[in-house]
Amino acid sequence: MDPSKYITPLGAGQYTSGGAVLVALVAIVFSLSFLMLVAPKDSIPVINRYPNDWFSSKAHMAFITNADGLIKQGFAKFNKPFRMITVLGDRLILPADHFEWMRRHGPQLDHQPLVSKDFFAGYPGFDGTTAISDPTKLLANVINKKLVQNPHVSKLHNNVRKDILVAWSEQRDVWKGVDWAKDGLNLISRMSASVFVGEELSRDETWQQVSTNYGMTVFLAARALRPWPRWLRPFVQWFLPACKSCRAEVKRAREVLHKSLAKRAAEDKEYDDSISWFSEIAAGQSPPSHRSNSRNALFSSLSVFKI
Repeated sequence: MDPSKYITPLGAGQYTSGGAVLVALVAIVFSLSFLMLVAPKDSIPVINRYPNDWFSSKAHMAFITNADGLIKQGFAKFNKPFRMITVLGDRLILPADHFEWMRRHGPQLDHQPLVSKDFFAGYPGFDGTTAISDPTKLLANVINKKLVQNPHVSKLHNNVRKDILVAWSEQRDVWKGVDWAKDGLNLISRMSASVFVGEELSRDETWQQVSTNYGMTVFLAARALRPWPRWLRPFVQWFLPACKSCRAEVKRAREVLHKSLAKRAAEDKEYDDSISWFSEIAAGQSPPSHRSNSRNALFSSLSVFKI
């Protein structure tokens, strides 16, 4: 039996018409969705919106090359709040005469959700920004309760001084050339590590490599993710090289930190650094059944200090 004889011209025409209607509907939905994305969100003017700049590539380039000039143009042209298209999305620019309004409403404004959104909190490898959006505010509690009120600040200063000498050698009477791009990052990494993860890890070469690499890679990963549609990002991030690098660096950091925590647990010694502070405050905030989550929060929060 030849099934082709049962396919009549009318049937074929119906199939073709149905397919065309479906394609047309998809095209209309896509077009409307696209117009909703690029259309003005409100009546606030935009300083760098250009005709036919459908994907905002011209606006992004203007922001990258002339952000300061755009701000000056916006104040001169509008003399009121205006928007600027940036590589991170739209940003609202307020004139100086809104300072009093900002002062009154400042406590109600929270930058953490914005940072979390811009730097993909919750994505594997973006543990630093995930810590910022931690609902238990572990990071803020450690800073407020420990770091800014630490009675041993002079000790921390001494640790920083020691690490500067280690980084640039103790031969202070001998002049030497400095590669600031390389040595500067190394110095900053050692100084912050001496305060936040203790003297031992601040001089651990693996930790220093992770700290320096992660701080740069996480920004590259965020930049690589932003051009992708939001609904695709959770899938695309598994394949982007920069995102893979972030996950690899976090894994290395966890391994180094695990060893340090195991060593501390076996010692009868008190430490005065953020590892002990995070452990103390996380344990106090969480019931025993959530202690594993507290340890994860410790790893995530320490990642912030590498950014």
